[in-house]
Amino acid sequence: MLARAARGSGIAPADLASQTDAVLLWVAEHLSAPATRRTTLAALVVFTGNDAYRTTMLANAAQVQVQYAKNVTSPEQKEHLLSYEEVVAIHTELVAAANRPTASHEDMFKGLTLYLVSGALGDALPPRRLKDYDDMKIRAYDTKSDSHIDGRGVAHFRAYKTVNTHGPQSIRLSPQLTKFLRKWTTQYNETVWLLVNAAANASALMHGVDWSASCSEGAASTCCAVSTCRTCSRRLPRIDWKHWWPTWARARTC
Repeated sequence: MLARAARGSGIAPADLASQTDAVLLWVAEHLSAPATRRTTLAALVVFTGNDAYRTTMLANAAQVQVQYAKNVTSPEQKEHLLSYEEVVAIHTELVAAANRPTASHEDMFKGLTLYLVSGALGDALPPRRLKDYDDMKIRAYDTKSDSHIDGRGVAHFRAYKTVNTHGPQSIRLSPQLTKFLRKWTTQYNETVWLLVNAAANASALMHGVDWSASCSEGAASTCCAVSTCRTCSRRLPRIDWKHWWPTWARARTC
């Protein structure tokens, strides 16, 4: 956000604290969504500590709260909305590709993410944040503290954003999704996590990672497709979503 503000306004990062009028003018003219303005201004507040940015940021934050309270779709959101029929059509196409005998890891990964977050299954799988599934395990899990899918086809959400408010939750998955997951976990995914791309799975196979072992017993890896555990520095496969979501990777904990 800071780089965008500096580049867009033509002001060097070192001068952002002093050239507030020019920066605020650029924000007002070029950032139409209040939420985007709020986020950009918040970054400027942290970077510069300037009260002019803080005052404008708080004003935009108030606009955002009013917009959220109305619970209506903005013009920008409407422009990118898909109808339920369009979502189901995309879901059907990707799942058909994943169900082919020659389906690739990418085909299966796309099919699975669509199953989980598209809403195409309706009431059988209520929509949730993708991160709820990103943090989910399929092997070597603690049934009390880890979000996981058990052998009976039940998804248990133990670690998610609002767990302190709503408590642990469990959802029985539909037979079609359970069948899909069985294929995914037995033929395409050798790791402990539900969602992994081909590179992370290949890394686990290449280095013979024993996911049931303790950290001291786990094999360290120097493969570029791994990241480091925040707690013990053990090397772990990561997700980069390069075929489906924007490139992103983060260090996991064992």
